[in-house]
Amino acid sequence: MMEIINNMSGNGGTSSSKIAEILFLESNNNFDHLVIVTDGEVSLNEIKKSDDIMKKNTNNTNLKYVSTFIIDTYGKCNLSVGAPYCRDVPNTTIYVDKDLKEVRQPSLFKEDLDEWEKLEKNAYSQKDFIDNYSKILNAVKAKTLGSASEKTLETLLNFKKIVLDKQQSLPTFIDKIEGLISLAKQGNMDFSLKVT
Repeated sequence: MMEIINNMSGNGGTSSSKIAEILFLESNNNFDHLVIVTDGEVSLNEIKKSDDIMKKNTNNTNLKYVSTFIIDTYGKCNLSVGAPYCRDVPNTTIYVDKDLKEVRQPSLFKEDLDEWEKLEKNAYSQKDFIDNYSKILNAVKAKTLGSASEKTLETLLNFKKIVLDKQQSLPTFIDKIEGLISLAKQGNMDFSLKVT
């Protein structure tokens, strides 16, 4: 594999949706740690196809962690190649630049998901939200990487309504919740595409 990487002699035509297809073959349903190594030259259509397959099978995966390594080979690196597999599980994405320097991309930790689940269950106060904002932000970034998320948007709007119905909101709360709502509507494109 190092010879292929060093010589940059891949065959091209990366079909990242094959990962999703393989994950859901009956004989392969026991994966718990998915490792993706790619040059990131993947079309947006392939990422959408991967997303669609993952969304359709969301309850049929045993994934507990996803590691994505994107190695720049002087092409167009789409940093959201691992996003379809990372939305609901802890993950790490590392971009390896042309000088072989590793740059950590947005990653999602179990603690982030735990806080998001509390928010989804409406077990959160305004103060909890503000105190744990960085974890919730990480969760929203992961859930919206490269695409908008109706489910995430619905959760945030519902939480905002519940908080505002119960009590007067703090200015900090409104600013933060509105920022997350905007992110869920538009999708987190900041880290999704890096043209090099």
